[in-house]
Amino acid sequence: MTSSQGLSKGEWVVVVVVVVWGGDGVALGDSSIRKDRNCTTGSGSWEPRNAYVKRYFLELKVLDKCVHIVSSRSLVVCLLVLDTIDESVRFIRHHENHLLPLIHKLWPPLVRRLKHQEEVVVVKAIEVVCGMAECSGDFMRRRVEKDVLPWLLQYLERQAAVSAKVSGPAYLHTKALKLQLAALHGLRRLCSQVEVGGTELDRVCNTCTLYHL
Repeated sequence: MTSSQGLSKGEWVVVVVVVVWGGDGVALGDSSIRKDRNCTTGSGSWEPRNAYVKRYFLELKVLDKCVHIVSSRSLVVCLLVLDTIDESVRFIRHHENHLLPLIHKLWPPLVRRLKHQEEVVVVKAIEVVCGMAECSGDFMRRRVEKDVLPWLLQYLERQAAVSAKVSGPAYLHTKALKLQLAALHGLRRLCSQVEVGGTELDRVCNTCTLYHL
């Protein structure tokens, strides 16, 4: 990388915010903010209302930036942004008037990260999708069933045949296995979070039998 790492101004904004705030969520705003003297964060902790409001508006700005920067070609930036999205979505989870529109905007570029050439990015993208589903419930059902489940199942079905031919302990330490485990764990979480049923659930069960689960 060069000294500037080829990053745009917007990418540097997110990097700086992530570093300054330590990757933690920063969020909440307008009439949806509780009128209490103190407010609860997405993690359940309590903060003075003024600090909470400040964090909320900053988080909204950061998430809006992430819509475009999550598609960065820089591996470091991409992973930082995915971490930021995950933490920020959890922080604002109780305020659907902002949460759901932001998930809608973030969804297309996030789905594309599932097909990234680097396994570590795909693993993190799966975690973010699961986090979004956990925070938004039914809002994610159609999106998950249309954009994520088919990919997960196809990948797991294909990879089952590949890993069955691999022998030796060396495979246990590969990026491919880590992605495989993340996909299986993500599949379990998503089926529970969006209540997958019908033919989709049948296919999930058939795919899992390939792994003797």
